[in-house]
Amino acid sequence: SKATVSVLNWAISAALPQRAHHPPMPSLELSTNLALGDAKAQVLRALSQAVAEVTKKPEKFVMIAVHDESAMLYGGSDAPCAVAHLHSIGAISQASNAELQRAVTAVLAPLGLPADRMYIFFHDAERANVGWDNRTFACPAN
Repeated sequence: SKATVSVLNWAISAALPQRAHHPPMPSLELSTNLALGDAKAQVLRALSQAVAEVTKKPEKFVMIAVHDESAMLYGGSDAPCAVAHLHSIGAISQASNAELQRAVTAVLAPLGLPADRMYIFFHDAERANVGWDNRTFACPAN
């Protein structure tokens, strides 16, 4: 009966360990030697949307930092280049990494950054190694 199923579902959920809800925290930090000028705000928003979409995490928890006009060389040349680091608790995989690489390239290519002059490093962070709101993601809420 429906009542029996409801009681069983309640018993199963009560027996499982409960985890506190924590924001998923993806962050992308990008450095480039491009001078973004007035396009910087647009680049920040586009990268934020791309990270949220690819990681399937709420954009309200996505952090983006862009450092333009950085002193950089790639292959001994100061032609346009970039390096980025994505940190996320989960959502790091071969498929999603390739998808994010394409999305970031799509944002930066119209500004003069060739796809073959950018590295993105993907870091799958452990909950205990990421702090937020006076605790780590591994700790229960205060």
